[in-house]
Amino acid sequence: MQHLFVYSAQAPSLSIDINAPDRSAVIDAIYIVDKYEAKGIISNYRNPFNAHFGRRADTGEILVREVPTQLEGPELIDLLLQLKEKIDRKMQRKVSPQSLENLRKRQAWTAETRPTKPTVMTEMLVKRAVELRDKGCSWRTVGDVLGVHKETARGAVNRTKVTVPDYA
Repeated sequence: MQHLFVYSAQAPSLSIDINAPDRSAVIDAIYIVDKYEAKGIISNYRNPFNAHFGRRADTGEILVREVPTQLEGPELIDLLLQLKEKIDRKMQRKVSPQSLENLRKRQAWTAETRPTKPTVMTEMLVKRAVELRDKGCSWRTVGDVLGVHKETARGAVNRTKVTVPDYA
């Protein structure tokens, strides 16, 4: 990511992302450069004065890809004007009228049309789960015996409220 850092002794510094410039920041930078004869630095860092540049391990020199480029006067104004033109050339995305015609309000969900996951616990499995719980099995054991997760078995039993008939 490349940044243009514009600075002057009389005006506040500005940092502009060259790949996605902000229109108001570019206009402010043009004004500062024109009025206060500001200078610019193109760098990989938002503020090159506070940056810790990557250095070679053997010599300690700044890596070539990290070396900032300094701009002054007409060069800097030309770059800022190019950025402003780039922003002005961007067109707003337009939606085709034919695609707008295809949009229509959807019907509300009903009990029959609501999409649901397939039911894992059948009535027989729920009855078997209730029987196992009545015998004192834990939900983990019930789930293992039925081949489902323990929470699936517990939720199915709680939702259906099935009870085993008392034959006593």
